[in-house]
Amino acid sequence: PIMAKTLRGLDYNLVKVLNAGCRIEIRNPLPAKEPLHVRAQLENVDDNGERALLTQRLITGTAKYPESVISHVTAVVPLQKKKGSSGGKSDKSPKERPRVPEYAREIGRLKLGVDVGIDFGVVTGDINPIHWLAPYARLAGFKRPILHGFSALARTVESLNRALWSGDVSMLRTIDVRFVRPLVLPAEVGVYIDGQGAVYLAEAPGTTAYLAGNYTSHKEEDFR
Repeated sequence: PIMAKTLRGLDYNLVKVLNAGCRIEIRNPLPAKEPLHVRAQLENVDDNGERALLTQRLITGTAKYPESVISHVTAVVPLQKKKGSSGGKSDKSPKERPRVPEYAREIGRLKLGVDVGIDFGVVTGDINPIHWLAPYARLAGFKRPILHGFSALARTVESLNRALWSGDVSMLRTIDVRFVRPLVLPAEVGVYIDGQGAVYLAEAPGTTAYLAGNYTSHKEEDFR
């Protein structure tokens, strides 16, 4: 709800809004039994006439550590071309989507059923029907429901925590990802790393990623 408040008054149709990317910086671990304080603001709007990128900044913390987690979330809103605009081909060549390097190592395998969308919606309150109702997904241009971007991110982080830090959730320092293309459900995908800080969510090495980004970790002495 707090993120939605930052978008009030914008002259965009947010029905088809999709997550484009997210960067999270963890400065201090969030305690389990303390009230959390969350602030949010709309930081930037990038409108090129074909799509609008809306970037929101969120700060989560406690009374003692008010800026424990800093997040930047970018959403994309497809725009209709204005009447009279050129119908010819764009001069801009399409960007090549990132692919998983052939040498990348798989650190987790995810089997995602058709019900993961509604499960994630119940847990988070994000109940956008394109993630769990096929008719709505088709209206948005997808054959079947698609995975939440934040669900893809959460599962990627969980794989990193398990494979690299033996389940220690305090070790992740930053993660910065792009949601490259929608992941249609059901699906089976892997989480891959390249040994140099890059992480991917994809079907196999050599394939186009669904999620691509990079991560860094804390040193043990950071929290001493």
